Amino acid sequence: MPVTGFDFWAACKAAIAIDSTTKHGNAEYVDFLKKILEPLDLKVRTQAVDADGYRGLNLIGEKGAGPDVVLFDTHLDTVSPGDPALWTQTGGDPFRAVIEDGKIFGLGAVDVKLDFLCKLKALEKYAGKRFRNRFILLGTFAEEVGLLGAQAFLEGHPDQQIDFALIGEPTSLKLVNRHKGRACYEFRIPAGSGDTKTFSETVTIEFQGESVHSSTPAKGVNAVEIAMDALAALPVQPEFFSIEGGHLMNIVPESCRIVLPAGITGLDRLSARASVKPTGAKRLIRSSGALAFWAAAREVGRRLASGTTWVWVTAKTADDAFVFEFDSRFWEDAESVTEQNLAGLPPANCRTIRKTPSFFETSTAWYVEGLCGALEEVGVHAEFASKEASTEAALFGHRCTTLVFGPGPSEKNAHRPNEYNFVSEIETAIRAYESILRRLVLAPNQ
Repeated sequence: MPVTGFDFWAACKAAIAIDSTTKHGNAEYVDFLKKILEPLDLKVRTQAVDADGYRGLNLIGEKGAGPDVVLFDTHLDTVSPGDPALWTQTGGDPFRAVIEDGKIFGLGAVDVKLDFLCKLKALEKYAGKRFRNRFILLGTFAEEVGLLGAQAFLEGHPDQQIDFALIGEPTSLKLVNRHKGRACYEFRIPAGSGDTKTFSETVTIEFQGESVHSSTPAKGVNAVEIAMDALAALPVQPEFFSIEGGHLMNIVPESCRIVLPAGITGLDRLSARASVKPTGAKRLIRSSGALAFWAAAREVGRRLASGTTWVWVTAKTADDAFVFEFDSRFWEDAESVTEQNLAGLPPANCRTIRKTPSFFETSTAWYVEGLCGALEEVGVHAEFASKEASTEAALFGHRCTTLVFGPGPSEKNAHRPNEYNFVSEIETAIRAYESILRRLVLAPNQ
């Protein structure tokens, strides 16, 4: 792994070891990155991000003062790791990087902490050299919960000229010029006043699925759907129950727990992915319209336009209601789940949590031509592709010419245990960023 200068692979291991999950915050990781940035000849500052209950930092580095402005962007937060025991490649520790068989494993290896280090390594080559165009390096926070850091940067710099933005995400070194938009909804189904009851004997049923990024639900197994299917299939549907499943809006839930009164008929018919254990006294709420709502919501999913997803990502029982969250992804020609689709659901309190537009870049500006030439120069075919998941390009694309690029595979890899990146793609990405910087921002004869 011939990477010279600052100890790149040691930095990768140190970066993965730092908890920068969105819930935890990224201040420690930003401090770590600022130390690497010190000798790289950029003016560095931070921007506080405080939105939707999340607090962290955007990291901003700037260099040059030319007529055009080129921005490299990578988000610095990661999703939560889930059950550490499932991280078998890292010995049960998602924050312990392991390099083995040409791959580096660990939380953030592909989504997307190491991409930022690739950009720092590329910038190291040009420390002390003059840039003919202005360059901005941006590390954002809270991308995983709604692009909050990118939104804060753009809103905080409304007059900032940006001509070209390259967004770091795992694309297997392809250029992504199109991806889906996203809408997240919360539905509360009230149980009704006084509709709770404590049962002296209950059973707890654990359903196991397989986590995957919510933009590609067919590649995983949704434990909440399995659980609700199981309830609907019982000979007599339960009058009382509780449910708990999923933990993030962009991950297909890998587990779901349902509690029922003991003695329910038909538990022996449950899925092979379920385990039934007797439990003690539990307070449950009347199912009311929860099962009817679920059936109608499933029907909405069947009516959506081709390529649109409608995913149950979390389910929980509150004091007086069942609460379900859905994640929907859509192409630009089916821009949202329409009110007509939602009107098919039984009465429930619906709240739109967030909505992000789709992205489709068609520009052939000189930045795009230069980027394609830079990739070909390092042996990467400049191939354009689409991406199922949403990215910060959805926001930057409204300000400037924007593309998405980065090392590593996303599908069946990001947002799940044993996340990895290819060592070879990381090293190629460093060379690609060096070539892009030389073509787009480096002054002649430097």
